[in-house]
Amino acid sequence: MTLGAASYEVDRSLYCINGIYTLTVSVTNNCAEAGDGTIELFDYNNPEKVYESYSFSSLSPDDVLIYDTKIDSLNWDEISYQKIGIRVVRDGVVNGDTRSVVVYQDNYLPVEEIRLNATELSLEEPGATYRLTARILPENASITQAAWESSNETVATVDTSGTITAVGEGEADITVTVGNKSATCKVRVTEKKIIPGDIDANGVIDLFDLMRCLNHISGKSVLTDDAFEAADIDQNGIVNIFDLMRILNYLSGKSAAV
Repeated sequence: MTLGAASYEVDRSLYCINGIYTLTVSVTNNCAEAGDGTIELFDYNNPEKVYESYSFSSLSPDDVLIYDTKIDSLNWDEISYQKIGIRVVRDGVVNGDTRSVVVYQDNYLPVEEIRLNATELSLEEPGATYRLTARILPENASITQAAWESSNETVATVDTSGTITAVGEGEADITVTVGNKSATCKVRVTEKKIIPGDIDANGVIDLFDLMRCLNHISGKSVLTDDAFEAADIDQNGIVNIFDLMRILNYLSGKSAAV
């Protein structure tokens, strides 16, 4: 069989069970015709040194070949770790992608990536909290203990569980580190601003705000929390006819501000 113009796509994964590494290699034939070749595991820093090879034939277009091997079968030198390359060779020429993995003699599986449930976050006021979670990949990495740190604790703090607490207005980077890998979430804390008269908090003082104030005064409804504070224009702790008149005068153009 001859190989079409397209090439093989190579991928890999590494996992460790009971102290034994298993390397899984997948080869996808992106060619228009069936093809053959040889999977080679080699010293990435010395490509001429091949640890292990596996030949295949008649891999159909779009088919995927899965090859598993135990790391202890590689017969490598007595060193603490090794970067292993993975390639497919046909007629003495590398065809497609070349991948790599780093394996350790002492069954140490390093962290490859940390994924956070949020990379950007906005907290509206001091005291607000949010729990960041970190997914460590591979999931059976030898190190799983995470260290959390804030770049600016006057803006936001973070505890050992990844819970962020807003402290003051500004920006801070929350970083989690596991092994030699890290990931960061950018946090922005803003002070909640209540506009007097803007009872529905839509940025505009209009008839709807006037009616909500009137309904509160007449007893048809009750304003609470931020809505009450926005309606209490003279800030005396009660919402009454004087606050209503200030909104009305603003809407009618009799005053430039509420």
